[in-house]
Amino acid sequence: MLIIHDGPRTRNPNNDLDLAHLTAKFSLIDTDKRHNLWGHPQRNLGIELASGEYIIHFNIDNYLEPSALEILNHYLNAEKCDGIVFPIRQHVGNQVSILRGYPPVHCGIDCLQMCASTKAWRSIGGWHNYEESSDGWLYMELHAKFNIKPILEVLGDNYISERL
Repeated sequence: MLIIHDGPRTRNPNNDLDLAHLTAKFSLIDTDKRHNLWGHPQRNLGIELASGEYIIHFNIDNYLEPSALEILNHYLNAEKCDGIVFPIRQHVGNQVSILRGYPPVHCGIDCLQMCASTKAWRSIGGWHNYEESSDGWLYMELHAKFNIKPILEVLGDNYISERL
């Protein structure tokens, strides 16, 4: 697991992240400067540095169900595909809705909702679009070029702050 922080850290990561419970091997990386581009340069760096077969992107406001990785592994093996798109719950204030993620559309999918092969990501040039909602554009590109399968299980949550 790669955890990439946007810019030099000004405080201890344990103040922001609860890393004590992690059993997986992880690397915590800080970029040399702060980009303020919604984490997209960090996602691209993660694609470049990834050594695993599949990639899932997260923001600090994302959460995966405890069984999500096992479910994704099952579908990736059963479907023999390049990736999986899955629904998540989107929380905005007290409102909860389901963000289906399929078909991937601009402004209708969150970065959390696709698990795609490292090979597929690298073949499209990584996270090459740094627009605010580039996840939609990039996920549509992956879907058009690769065998990306949808599943119906809700595997995570996205918590959107109402603060500006």
